[in-house]
Amino acid sequence: MRTVIYEHEIPVPVNAAWEVFADFGRFAEWNGLPVELEISGGGVGMIRSMDIPGIGRISERLDRLDDANRELAYALVEGNPLGMVEYRAEVILTAAGEARTLIQWHGEFAGEPGADLDQMATALTGSYTGMSEALGSFVAERR
Repeated sequence: MRTVIYEHEIPVPVNAAWEVFADFGRFAEWNGLPVELEISGGGVGMIRSMDIPGIGRISERLDRLDDANRELAYALVEGNPLGMVEYRAEVILTAAGEARTLIQWHGEFAGEPGADLDQMATALTGSYTGMSEALGSFVAERR
């Protein structure tokens, strides 16, 4: 498994960011991409299935949701985004001063045989950047 660790600060209060981010089924509303989303189940164990332009159909399962520590973990259960055959991520949101949030991403993935893991890690980092910025913009617009 290859690991990608990424941090990004957004200019919104941590509680406001967490309220949106922790709602696993709300991803299509804030992510900034035209995503078709289907939800199966609720709470930990729920599955979000998405058709993402340029990536295709993927499904992710919510594995952990810790409101007290603002931590969320999810795993790929269907699809092959960026050439990944296995993927899981843990995300932590913490206060980074007044009205600022630090988002910490910890992703682990395995690629298809012969895949360029460096290229996949770069693409995943780009995805984390895009999601972090989209979350910050979405929350800021609603305050």
